[in-house]
Amino acid sequence: MKQTPFTQAIPIALIVVLGAAATVRAERTLKHLEHATGKFVYFVVAPDALKGRKDLPVLVYLHGIGSAGATTDVMLQKEGIIRRAERDKQFPFILVAPQASSHWGSNNNIDRAIAALDRVLTDYPCDKDRVYLCGFSAGGFGTVACAKKYPMRFAAISPVAGASDSAAKAVAHIPIWVFHGDADPTVGVGSSRSMVAALARSNATELRYTETPGLAHSTRNAWGKHLWEWLLTHRVSELKRQPMQPRMIDAPNWHNMPLEVRFILDRRGAPSLPPMGSPPAALRSTVSPLRSGRYAEAREKLRALLDAPDTLGEANRRTAEKLIRHIDDHEQRLESQARSLSEHADYGTARFLLETLKRQYRGAESAKRAEETLASWRSDPQMRKEIKAGEMFAKIQKQATSMPGDQAIKTYEGFLKRYGDSKAAELARKEIKKLNKSK
Repeated sequence: MKQTPFTQAIPIALIVVLGAAATVRAERTLKHLEHATGKFVYFVVAPDALKGRKDLPVLVYLHGIGSAGATTDVMLQKEGIIRRAERDKQFPFILVAPQASSHWGSNNNIDRAIAALDRVLTDYPCDKDRVYLCGFSAGGFGTVACAKKYPMRFAAISPVAGASDSAAKAVAHIPIWVFHGDADPTVGVGSSRSMVAALARSNATELRYTETPGLAHSTRNAWGKHLWEWLLTHRVSELKRQPMQPRMIDAPNWHNMPLEVRFILDRRGAPSLPPMGSPPAALRSTVSPLRSGRYAEAREKLRALLDAPDTLGEANRRTAEKLIRHIDDHEQRLESQARSLSEHADYGTARFLLETLKRQYRGAESAKRAEETLASWRSDPQMRKEIKAGEMFAKIQKQATSMPGDQAIKTYEGFLKRYGDSKAAELARKEIKKLNKSK
């Protein structure tokens, strides 16, 4: 019989789960690879259902810190996705699971993961246009770091319970689905919220976020048919070419998020624009400013089209009028929200909204008023002090969302020692009271 990567793999006859036998539907192979930075190991799981195909999709999985440098038995025990790939007849990928020596961002671990992927692409009949990346916990942070370093290798990515907003701009062109539980005591949910907000600010091509109430440090809301099917709709060849997709945010406890994150992500916090993937030719000139958040410019273009006789048909005219109404409403809510926040001493978020207003509505009267407000704040010594306190409060509030309760209380108490006479101090006292109540 001709030897193939499948027949060369070490077959696993059965797995004992809670004393019962589970049928294995895949072959798992432990491979060793010599890299310029040293030797390392990786698992390859090739599901039976994929045998005989010549266009196999590939999923690279980056493990959590508990498997770094551990024995392979420990890695198999901890990383449930490997067992799922072996047993789940619906698992549609060849799974590549390299082992890091430590955190993924150190010791060339990311380069080694790519080396393992390249070897699998050579040894198996894979489709290089359908290569995907996911990771859990430290592997979630590693997923974002790997996509940043190799921005054109993966058709879509999914970090679970771990993500870094510092790489958002570099990976915004890659479709991404972020998962987290809001009761995670190991990696606070604030990391994923900040990442998703940063992606939204960077105009991510396709952004999905699932935040599960009451879920601790787990992949339970991520691994499954819903994610596999979504990944497979994307291709490497489509990177940087596909139109922007509507954001999909599934977070029932939305009200617990910091206001800055809510504002960026909430579909009510931006113009409710219809999909513009294939706009009518008559409205095509407005697509670029709409997608890039230059709403004042887009509004002027839409008004010019409406003023030109016979430029638009009736359907396009209604669409243009609707867009203008949504943009007007968004502009008014931005200004109103900033005013309300400054009245409640949340100058950090108010300043963020005013800067957003200046950027998105450049040249409009609202942007001029925003600049005048910011200039008056900068020129008043007392206001500068209040702003500094407000911005510091916004910063620690953001940090506190990813801290255990006692640590968050200590952080707010430290703020009070320094800014106890500011308007923001009352907000800190309310947060402490809320945290003490939840104990």
